[in-house]
Amino acid sequence: MDYEQEPQQQPEVYMPETPQNISLPNINKDERRDIVTIITKVDQIIEKIENDLRCKERTWNEDQQVYEWTSILHVKPLMNELGIKSIIIFVKAVVNENTICSSFDDEEIRKKVLWMHDKLCDLLFKKYQEFEVDKANLSTIIIIVEDTIKTTLNRAKEGMTLQAIQSIAQIREIQTQTISQNPMMEQRPSWKQRLNPFGLFR
Repeated sequence: MDYEQEPQQQPEVYMPETPQNISLPNINKDERRDIVTIITKVDQIIEKIENDLRCKERTWNEDQQVYEWTSILHVKPLMNELGIKSIIIFVKAVVNENTICSSFDDEEIRKKVLWMHDKLCDLLFKKYQEFEVDKANLSTIIIIVEDTIKTTLNRAKEGMTLQAIQSIAQIREIQTQTISQNPMMEQRPSWKQRLNPFGLFR
């Protein structure tokens, strides 16, 4: 069984609309990049989908003092690696920084979710044998992917994430001005430490 072969044909995907321009206050380029990166980071979302499809769970490795993905005992992956790669190509069309920094109303989100649902079902029902999917698991795969797509689109509802980025940048600008007037305040935790207290994003 060869799980390593590359997909010969990529699934049809929906490309999201071009996001609004991110206009931030007068903070330096590195801080602007850090703010946008932390809030719009999608690597962990993609990683979770991949491992959900592989039926792996995130566990704590006491020896290495790190979290790692481990296979669930006696549970087979929901599809082969060819299928997982194809699903990730499909998901990345929506789960990306451009989508998160866009602005959609409820009706736009509803239409996009329905469109993606139809395309996902079409892909799975055409390729389930090639992807080695048990028909009993089709609903589970659809739920895993569709819930992620819904969550991502909801982060773009009425420009929610874009507004958050701009608000944080404005706060940072005020803090920078205040620190320049009172250097002792620089000893306090940075905006990045407060936003990311447990070091979840790097």
